Amino acid sequence: EGTFTGDTRKTFLAIKNKFPDVPVYVITMYKNRGEAEVKSSKTLNDYMHVERVCANEAGFKIVELYSNDLMNNIVFENFAAYSNDIIHPNDNGYMWLGRHLAAEIVSDFN
Repeated sequence: EGTFTGDTRKTFLAIKNKFPDVPVYVITMYKNRGEAEVKSSKTLNDYMHVERVCANEAGFKIVELYSNDLMNNIVFENFAAYSNDIIHPNDNGYMWLGRHLAAEIVSDFN
């Protein structure tokens, strides 16, 4: 379709049709310290809303990183331990996120 919403919906439905018996998780982006510096009429949460709606339509599970302020729970003084550039996780950040994601997914199978 050429829009974020249309393309997201089309992609999610294609995944659902190709893998109907496989559980699919849509992981929202976490808030990051760089978000406030972006000058746009749309926020990161606007895009995450589209992903949430399309995931629900496709019957996918959502792992919510944006709304629960996962990365923002790290105090600013310690943020450098988890990110090299205020946006992208470093190795420690990926390990921290991986533990959170694993816990979310494992909880569905218990």
